[in-house]
Amino acid sequence: RTIEPLGLIYGEKIYLVAREKNKGKDIYTYLLHKFEKLELTDKKFDKGDFNLQEYTNLSFGVYHGDILDVKLSFTPELAKEASKFNFHPTQKIKEEKDGSLTVTFKASGEKEIMWHVFKWGAGCKIVAPKSLQKEYKSYLQDVLKNY
Repeated sequence: RTIEPLGLIYGEKIYLVAREKNKGKDIYTYLLHKFEKLELTDKKFDKGDFNLQEYTNLSFGVYHGDILDVKLSFTPELAKEASKFNFHPTQKIKEEKDGSLTVTFKASGEKEIMWHVFKWGAGCKIVAPKSLQKEYKSYLQDVLKNY
């Protein structure tokens, strides 16, 4: 396969954002550590107007899909810690009168959003969208089947 690299995303893992020459203009995200037997070529390609920052701003993590209007609520006990956390470039934070914290942002990547909410435990609730809330409940029920 011939892969045209567009950028790297560093997080818990390193991801390569690229196009595959034989697959057209679609953009794919690959786990860098899964590559084997790489060969560099001297072939050049046109990355067009691709902007890695704009591309990553569309997602929460590396998964892309439908853009969601996400609203999370944090308990007063977690509000201070959550207020210092950078969830997403589009985030807006609102301190509520009861000491809780509301965080809103627009992003795709519902799996990674759910995984992130899970890390905060019972102190974080998905308020919107309802579809994500429903999927998170299903995810939690699947997790409980292991116990």
